[in-house]
Amino acid sequence: MAEKLGFPPYQGLPFDYRAPDIDGFAEWEIGVPDPLIESGWVGCTRLTYAGASGVPVVSFQALKDSNSNDFIYLSFVVRFDLQFNDKDAIILVLQPNFNTAEHGVGTRRILIRPNIEPIGAGAGDNPQNLNPDKILTVPGKDGGTVSIPIRTNRKAVTIFSKFVAGVGGNPASWEDVVVPIQNVEIKARSWDLGDGDRDWSVEIKLPATVAKGGTDWITLNPAGFGLYFNVLRFSTAPATLTFAVLTEFSWPRGHVISDNDPDGPYQSLNDIMIPAARMGQGILGAGTGVYFDGGWNSIGVLSGGVVTGTIDATLNTVNTLVAKLKNDSTTDDALRVNATFRLADFGIGPNPNANGSWGKIDPAASATPGPNNKNPTDRVTVLKNNGTTQLQMDWKIDQGVRDKYEFHGGDQCLLVELDSDQNAAFRESSYRRNLAFANLSEVKREVVVSGEDYGPSPAGETDHEFLLVTSHRFLSSTLAYDGWMPKKQQPDDNPDVRLKGRIRETREGSHGQWGQTATSLAGAIFERWGSSNEPMSTWVSVTSAFRRTGQTLTLGDTSYSIFEEADSYSHVLSHEGPVKRWEYSLTGDALTPIASDGKINLVRVPVDGKTVLKVKYEAVTEDGFWHRWPWWVWLLILLIIVLIAIII
Repeated sequence: MAEKLGFPPYQGLPFDYRAPDIDGFAEWEIGVPDPLIESGWVGCTRLTYAGASGVPVVSFQALKDSNSNDFIYLSFVVRFDLQFNDKDAIILVLQPNFNTAEHGVGTRRILIRPNIEPIGAGAGDNPQNLNPDKILTVPGKDGGTVSIPIRTNRKAVTIFSKFVAGVGGNPASWEDVVVPIQNVEIKARSWDLGDGDRDWSVEIKLPATVAKGGTDWITLNPAGFGLYFNVLRFSTAPATLTFAVLTEFSWPRGHVISDNDPDGPYQSLNDIMIPAARMGQGILGAGTGVYFDGGWNSIGVLSGGVVTGTIDATLNTVNTLVAKLKNDSTTDDALRVNATFRLADFGIGPNPNANGSWGKIDPAASATPGPNNKNPTDRVTVLKNNGTTQLQMDWKIDQGVRDKYEFHGGDQCLLVELDSDQNAAFRESSYRRNLAFANLSEVKREVVVSGEDYGPSPAGETDHEFLLVTSHRFLSSTLAYDGWMPKKQQPDDNPDVRLKGRIRETREGSHGQWGQTATSLAGAIFERWGSSNEPMSTWVSVTSAFRRTGQTLTLGDTSYSIFEEADSYSHVLSHEGPVKRWEYSLTGDALTPIASDGKINLVRVPVDGKTVLKVKYEAVTEDGFWHRWPWWVWLLILLIIVLIAIII
């Protein structure tokens, strides 16, 4: 069955019903207190990659015109990049009619290169402007501050091409369009938080008809047009690593551009061909099927009507696991849908595209007996036209469960899979959640990196190799914060974090604007701040993992080692009161540190095995115990010293 992706009409917010403003700013960013607001992406289709941490490495959003099919809107946000690189690219392929058998004369490709090495967005600016548009100052790890240079509303280098079939032994190729495409807007943005956290985004407005785009453009069939994209992040040695790296994020998922392609190796990005068999189906309209209603925050433990990420491990406690679903198809009810709940060790779980090593939760010991408490759950119908439902099961924490999961602190990664025996349409069929919160000054955890379900190791290797990239972002409150401000206290001119545009409820995750009401992750942080009478300091630590595939992509004289998305996890640490500095360490026998600050590491994992790492976070409020002595202790010590000096 073809993968489908809907382009729902843009909604905006009440009194602001505009389409997205194409300036490169697509969504609010945790730890980057920019006052910009973008409400145009409300109600969008949204895909995330390596998002189990709550802060996805890559996110994609899609919309169409509100009252016509004249234009489509797309956005890409790319986080935790090792380097801004000249070759960083988005490849977008469109067919007027969805066709996986072959490309035709109507197939178009757009190659977008947004970045200038090493400073960020603006590869298409003419003349070049190397200066940032603004610099934000935020709390830093060592008690000081960090400057974040931001480049926004910048041009990208963009090439529009049309497909040319191979003739007489000559291979198929791309040919630049002759007539410039009209009514196109493409803008890029970047923000730089240092090694392992260089971030960029691209917003795109494209015509969807020949009438709007011109004679060298195409009209997209609203009922089904061909769609493919791939986000390529390049890093060239010796920027951070000692070898050149490429990570890819495609839709439909799982496609890797490499030297092994029938048309590879390539001389340049402009030569890369995308097989018709890799195309997905785009639809101008919202209806594409069942999805998780709230993305990352739609699965977890149901507590008082709220979905949380905390399992109560108290002996004999019953936890209700839940998955909230919605069906945005306008034509078909989704019949006989069920969910399977699985757990894996906290950290970098098994291959996200396989489920063999994700243990299915056994509800047999639950306090709620009977046929309605099963895993997989009973089958239900999810009604069309935005019908909603929730599938759930009860899980009693007996001693056996406690013994099984307590060895690494009780943190788990939850996977929920959807299925139907009636060929129901799914926009998403699985989702993961991987998060640990700690209200502590010092936290120690075991993190498991799994090599299960990835198949054999790359040729010549005995283990799988994972690249772990950790980002630290810091938030601090001054008690002058939206939502819990003392009545007589005025807000700061520039608070560290602010909720913006909270006019109506917006779901985060795969559907809805992730940024303007803050992420689910940020929402959980703000709740903790709201209960404090002291200034709060919060450390958000996100680790993303990528597995070396053994494949390469050679462009010119450089061979890039291809890494694939594996998983991610995060820790959110809150400390009441001021913090002098934060300390972090990640250790393990199989770990090879790449960066001296511990944020970039390589780890080897046995095939179908596991490697256990130890992570430690600490909020240091003083440099030593003597800083905590009261003034009179210091006075007493001084008097003793004077007395000794007199006696001597």
